[in-house]
This record gives sequence, structure tokens and C-alpha cells, in this order.
Amino acid sequence: MMGFFFDMTKASRRQLNQNIFNPLILGIGCASSVYYNTLLYRIDIKSVLPLLFLGGFGTHLIYSIPIIFFFGETGDRDAKLKFNKAYWLLLFIDLLVILWSFAVLTLYVKMVLAALGTLCFLYFFGIESKFFFMKRFRDIPFMKTIIIPLIWVAMIVYLPMAQARQPFNSFYKNEMIRYFIFFFAVATTFDIKDRCVDIRSKLTTIPTYLGAPVSRIISIGGLLCYSFWTFTQYDFSAPFYTAVVASLWAAYHSVTIQPSEKKDYSINSLDAILIFQPVFFLFLEYIDFRLF
Repeated sequence: MMGFFFDMTKASRRQLNQNIFNPLILGIGCASSVYYNTLLYRIDIKSVLPLLFLGGFGTHLIYSIPIIFFFGETGDRDAKLKFNKAYWLLLFIDLLVILWSFAVLTLYVKMVLAALGTLCFLYFFGIESKFFFMKRFRDIPFMKTIIIPLIWVAMIVYLPMAQARQPFNSFYKNEMIRYFIFFFAVATTFDIKDRCVDIRSKLTTIPTYLGAPVSRIISIGGLLCYSFWTFTQYDFSAPFYTAVVASLWAAYHSVTIQPSEKKDYSINSLDAILIFQPVFFLFLEYIDFRLF
């Protein structure tokens, strides 16, 4: 199956995992998160269906960018995979779905997406010419841990609300803060894993600046805040119990994760939280679970 996508003569299990499964899980996770929030916010799924497709296929494409352009910059260049035509076809399908989804969205959502796309470009590439220079945003101290949560929050909270033409009230402001805290905590966990690589790349993140032990405390503290904030929004209900289980899942990774010498862009079992949440929520709603 993997040989259908790659020339496997120099491929390793880790590389195949990074190139196929990580972006795929993240893409499904983004689409699942958009769907989950349509359930929470009582949004008609039909109104945000293009956004759901764009989130899924767009996330897959975006997380494939570092694999295509930057894979090997941390010591793996000799083992770089050679992509088959099937893989490029998959990315082409991503692009077609993105263009279709973008075409049918409202003008305001298109403008916000254009801004997010620009932010993603500057995060990965920056601007360098003889007239103007701007370093990659990820090279700015601590921005790596801030920009990624901002993009996720915009994609799964703000844009569904805007596409459904709902007012940006205090409820949605609290939702954006709640999710930012969650993704900030998860991003800090990823940065703990990437600490060795980030030090070599001269990137300043929370773990490279404060160390892994303090970063674990920050991550777990953020997850506790996320659970508490969910309680203030939803009381003892299915969203709260879903948030608690997701927080425990993420906290386990925060405690057990160790800095790695290899640069992976994802942890499949941690990213799977995004897929798990709507499933667990629907299960609790189906059985009408109430602890109190």
C-alpha cells in the first residue's frame, strides 16, 4: 500500500508514518473538530459543509508542506523519500477540494481564510528579496507555540460561526479563549518532543527557554484551565465530560513525552483527540449521560 505512494528503497517506518498518517490524521481531526463544534453551537451542518471539507483537505495539504520542502533539514536528508505520482495526485485532489470549498464560502470567510493562508505562508517561508526581508514567523521567539493555536481556533470556532452568520457574542469569545488554551497546552507538549531539534535549529520555544519540566507544568495547567473553562460554559454536561477526558489524554502525553532527536510533525495518538471528541460527545448524548 505504501509503495503506491513512495519509492520505498530508502523509506523507514518513521518516515512513512510522518508522510502518510500524520497529515491524514490531522486533516480528519480538523474536519471532525469543525463537525463537533457545529453540534455544540447548534449550527446547520449544511451551511458549513464546504468549510468542513476545506478544513480536512486543507489541513492535510498544509501539514504536507514541511514534509515536501523541509524534510531532511535536521539530518535525514540521505533518507529522504521519493514521492510517486500517486502522492502528488493526492495533493492535487486536496487543492481541487480547497478551491471548490473556497469558491462557495461567503466573502467574509474568504477574506479571513486569505489572511490565515498568508499567516501560514509566512510561518513556513517568510519573505526574502533584495528589497524586503521578513524572517519566518516560526523563527520569532515563542511564536511557534502561539500561531498554531490561533490558526486552529480560527478554523474550528470563528469560521464556522462566521459562515453560519451568527453574531460574534461573548459566548463565542469564551469559546475561542477556551480552545486557544487547549491548543496552546497541546502545542507545548509537541514542543517538548521537539526540544532537541528546536535547539539545533535555534528556535526559541517554551521548552527550549524554560526546560521540559516547567513546560510540562505549563501544559498540564493549561489543560486544567481548559476543563474548568468548559465547565463554566456547559456545566456538568457532555461537552464538559468530553473536555475532561481529552485533557486527561493530552496530560498523559505531556507527562510521558520525551525530547526526541528526530523531527516529526505530529504524534498520532495525541492528534487522535480531535477525532475522538465528537465520537465521545455523541455517545454521551445518545446515552443521556449525567454524573450530577
